[in-house]
Amino acid sequence: MMDVSDGLLKDVCRMAEASSCAVRLLDPERGLPLRGGASWKQALSDGEDYELIFAVPKNLSEKMEQLWPFQDLPLTRIGEFLPGRPGCLENSELKDFKIGYDHFHEN
Repeated sequence: MMDVSDGLLKDVCRMAEASSCAVRLLDPERGLPLRGGASWKQALSDGEDYELIFAVPKNLSEKMEQLWPFQDLPLTRIGEFLPGRPGCLENSELKDFKIGYDHFHEN
């Protein structure tokens, strides 16, 4: 589990790298939760979101959803970790996408 403060795409790739996995997002145009007025591109690349992302083994995901105790806090499955180059984004349509916020450079 980690917080998303530098952009979802950047942080999910960091999580994949730390887990020695590649990552694939599931239909970012339709599957991401969005705050009012945000586009899916902003959800992937803007920083300062302060949301949490976490991973569970595939065989436990359904059980976790059933036992989730926070009724007013929905879960959204946004992707999956895969065997592959650690930290690599497997979505070909996102390969050249702006990957996130950098606190040390002007964006």
